[in-house]
Amino acid sequence: MEQVNVMCPLIGELISDDDCFEVCIVAEGEIKERVLNEKYRAKENWREICMNCTNHID
Repeated sequence: MEQVNVMCPLIGELISDDDCFEVCIVAEGEIKERVLNEKYRAKENWREICMNCTNHID
């Protein structure tokens, strides 16, 4: 399957859809946030930003 990149508003960069999925499931509380790279958690309201992102994977 072809790799897809999406813009992540948490870091202002393109990230792979695999990384996006990981950020999404952490934001949803499905897995512990300690597995997530700190750069995605740098903004105070990172969960809200992720959950409202047009690229959020449901």
